[in-house]
Amino acid sequence: MTIRRFTNRQGTYADEPALGLALRRGHVAGLSTAPRLWRFLGTKADAIRRGECLDRLAEICGVDPVALAHVSPVDAEGRHTRVFGHELPFGAIRRNVHRWCPECLAEAPYHRSFWDLTAMTHCVRHSRALERACPDCRRTLRFDRLDLTRCICRARLTKVTCDAVDNGDHDFDLWLMGRIGQCPATEEGLLADLSLSDAIALCERFGAHSLHPVGNYASTWRAEDDRVIMREGFRIAAGGRATLDGFLDHLIAHQEGRKANVGNGAGGWGAERAYGEFGTWLRGGVKKGSYTAMAAIAADHAERNVLLKSGSTVFGRKVQPSGAGLRSGGKLCGISPERFRRIAQDAGLYPATTRQGRPHRLPERAARDIQARLLDSINVVGAAAILGVHRKRAAEIVSSDLLPTHVDHARRAKGFYTVERAALADLLASLAPKETSHVVGDYAYPVTKVARSVGVPLTDVLRWIRDGRVTVVRLDEAAIGLQRLLVRTHDVIRVRKRERFGMSINEVAKRLGTKWEAVGQLVTMGYLKAERRGDVRWIEKDDVAAFEARYMRGPEAASLMGLHWKWAPRELAKLGVVPAIGRDRCQMTFYERSAAEAAITKWARQMPTTGEMSQHVA
Repeated sequence: MTIRRFTNRQGTYADEPALGLALRRGHVAGLSTAPRLWRFLGTKADAIRRGECLDRLAEICGVDPVALAHVSPVDAEGRHTRVFGHELPFGAIRRNVHRWCPECLAEAPYHRSFWDLTAMTHCVRHSRALERACPDCRRTLRFDRLDLTRCICRARLTKVTCDAVDNGDHDFDLWLMGRIGQCPATEEGLLADLSLSDAIALCERFGAHSLHPVGNYASTWRAEDDRVIMREGFRIAAGGRATLDGFLDHLIAHQEGRKANVGNGAGGWGAERAYGEFGTWLRGGVKKGSYTAMAAIAADHAERNVLLKSGSTVFGRKVQPSGAGLRSGGKLCGISPERFRRIAQDAGLYPATTRQGRPHRLPERAARDIQARLLDSINVVGAAAILGVHRKRAAEIVSSDLLPTHVDHARRAKGFYTVERAALADLLASLAPKETSHVVGDYAYPVTKVARSVGVPLTDVLRWIRDGRVTVVRLDEAAIGLQRLLVRTHDVIRVRKRERFGMSINEVAKRLGTKWEAVGQLVTMGYLKAERRGDVRWIEKDDVAAFEARYMRGPEAASLMGLHWKWAPRELAKLGVVPAIGRDRCQMTFYERSAAEAAITKWARQMPTTGEMSQHVA
């Protein structure tokens, strides 16, 4: 069978792919359309794109078939393509969209094979970005026209539409050209031992996650320019270990700010969670046998900076972190493991909840940070010992405004407080009197005892002392903390009356002539309003007066009637007056005052006088 050949075989280029060669030779031969070219060659464009019939095309065009197969994409097994001696994923080659460098086309009108690489974004010879659309009609061109120098609108594609870029903007393209043998090799850094496919994928991941550390990889590619992504990714990859450590620190910092993901997240922590989507991708690459050297660097970084489980596998390596567990961390800081865990959780260095299995370990620097914090701070139990009060009172003092507000002296995590020692010392110094005013026969008691006996929260009494409304008579040198402060009871009572504290439960019970349990029941039923301040419930005097004006106690009604308190309810019931608050709801019986007084007046009129009673007896 005779094979047709092009008569004009001038212009053979070493970096021209099969499809570009066929289109250019067909245009030079005078074929008007692409279908005529395919009939002349006896094949289709898709077959040439897949790398089929290359020997037949080489014979027709008069070129070396081995050299043509080297620069032309040839489909391999598993949706891979082989070009320039490297096996790349199927999507690494642009098969239909035409890209070009205008200056290269002006110098020699043929298609370069490396323009079809998806990762290639610049021409390294002229330092310009590759064109992707017609300069006039802005139409994206398909790679099926015989004349590669003109658009369908007849505009010349050699027209330059963009300025030259800086040398640093096409470093990745320069490295890629060196890898495929089109220019001298450059410094590779972390890419040295990787295949071309893995190296490109690594640069893509570096660039995407560096620009958007907490974003999705696919959405980043849709939102950002691929030139920017590849430039940033190659900068990290070419920098070696130093830039990789900085990149991983960058990921951890943004993951910590994303809903406290690396501070208080539920479940187990680990390198994948600390590094986000990049950590998951790297773990998958290590399982496939890629990125071994880089994974070792990342594992070292994770041991130093990430909370890991003891004996866990990080990027293919089973590690034993050099940090501190709960027991060793507590021993390092001189505290119990439980307290060490609470402080670490409060500082965002330990997960709030843990899964069953191996315990977590903190990085060494985190344990040292906790140790340094404990040197200047103390928990609520220690604060109670310094103040000489119960730990509940100490917690109220720590969480009040008695401490300076410009420094976060109190932290709380599940009921756990931490307060600085210096703040407690300043509080005691501010409450101590500059001079004493003690005289013989002047009785003064510790402020803690006075506050409890008067029924005023201790924090309020301390605030009155600080403001100068209550005077500390003297200091008891034999006592500790707040017990050293001696104050007069009547001074606190006087200020309490001015502060309109109202009446305590016991004072209301004494005024109403009943027990304090009955007053508590009235508060529960809503007849009196009580406000809790500290351990004491206070009732406004106006509310007590209003209650007295509306309701009358049963014993009071009996006294007005001159009867025993057990007989008065019977007589009132005969007159149609029933208790407003009965004994089934409260320990004291109360009547509506207006109804009771009207009934008592009526009852008094019906009772016989003394003379009438004497005549009846006679």
